[in-house]
Amino acid sequence: AAINVKTGAAIRTWRPEVSGGGAVVRSLAVKNGRVYIGGNFTAVEGKQRKNLAAVGANTAETNLLPFDPQVGGDTSYVYALETDGSKLYAGGGFSKVNGQGHRNLAAFSLKTGALVSKWKPATGEASDCTSPKCSPKVRALELGPGGNSIFVGGPFSKITGSNGKSSRRQSVARVYTDTGNVHPWRIPEGRIASPQTAWDLTAAGGRLYGGFGAKRNFVAAFHIDKGNSGKQIWRFRTFGNVQSVALAPDGSRLFFGGHFGLNRKNQEVCKGSKLLRGLASVRSATGRLNCDFIPSLDQRRRPNYEGAWTLTTTSSYLWVGGGFIGVSDSKNPQPTGNGVTEVPQTNLARFTL
Repeated sequence: AAINVKTGAAIRTWRPEVSGGGAVVRSLAVKNGRVYIGGNFTAVEGKQRKNLAAVGANTAETNLLPFDPQVGGDTSYVYALETDGSKLYAGGGFSKVNGQGHRNLAAFSLKTGALVSKWKPATGEASDCTSPKCSPKVRALELGPGGNSIFVGGPFSKITGSNGKSSRRQSVARVYTDTGNVHPWRIPEGRIASPQTAWDLTAAGGRLYGGFGAKRNFVAAFHIDKGNSGKQIWRFRTFGNVQSVALAPDGSRLFFGGHFGLNRKNQEVCKGSKLLRGLASVRSATGRLNCDFIPSLDQRRRPNYEGAWTLTTTSSYLWVGGGFIGVSDSKNPQPTGNGVTEVPQTNLARFTL
C-alpha cells in the first residue's frame, strides 16, 4: 500500500496485488522510481513472480516491471532488501536464485535486473550449533560506511564468502559489496551467545546498532571505527525481542521497537514510574534509556508477540509499523497492567521528533 504522508489517507491508485497461497510481503526497497517487493508469493498483478518483484513507484498507477528473478528452494522468503548505487541486495531463507545455488544472500544489477552470479556469500550454521533456534536465515541488511561493505543480520552462526572461505560469525557478519567475500571485521566471539537472532541493523557515526532477540533480548551498539574489531560499546536488555531500530536524524538517540513488555513479563523503568511496551529510545552514545519517550503499543490481549516490527525516521517524524490497536500517551506515567489506550491507532503510527 501507499499512504499520503501529509494526511494519512490511502493512495487508492497504487495497489499492486501480491498473491499466492498464504502470500505475505516482508520487505520493500525504493530506488530509481521502482519499488522492490520481497516476501513469500507466487504472483504480482496476476503474473508469475517468485518471492521478489518490482513495480513502478508512480502513485498514479501500478506498473509491474519485467524484473523477474526466481528466488526459491524449500519454503522460501525474502526478508530483507537493501540498495546502493548499482545493486539490489536480497537476504532471506532460500537456496536458489534462477536455478543457481545462492544460500540466503543474492545481488542483482539495478540497471538490468540480472542476477550477479559471482556475488554469492552464504550464511550457515556452525557444527556446534544444535539448538532448534539455530538457523542460517538472513533477517537484516545494512550498507556499511562508503558502501564498500554490507552488514548481514540473522540467527546464523557462520558465513562463507564468494571465494568459498568460511568464518564463524554469530548473528552479525560483514561482506564486501564488490566480491561477496567475508570482511575481517567481527564482533568478538562469545559476545553474542548462541542461539541469537539479529532482527534489524543500522549503521552511522562509526557504530553499528542492532536489535536482538531469541534466548536473550537486547539492543546494542558496536564499533565499526576501530579497525576490524566490533567491540561492544553498550547493551540495553529488554524482556522480549527487539525487532527494529532507527536513529534520529541528528544521531542523538536510537529508537527501538519489538514485542518487549507485550508478552508475559512487565519491565519497569524510569524508577518504576513506567513500563516498556514495544517502543522506546536510548541515548545512542551511552545506551541510557530516555524516559521522555516511552509510549505503550496497546494490544487486545497478552501475551502478544507483535509490537513495533519496523521503524523509520525522516527530518521531522518517527514512523512505526507493526501490530497494535492503539498508542498510549508517552508523557504520562503508565499504570501497572496493560495501560490505557489514549489514541486508537491500528498498526501504523507517526510521532513528531
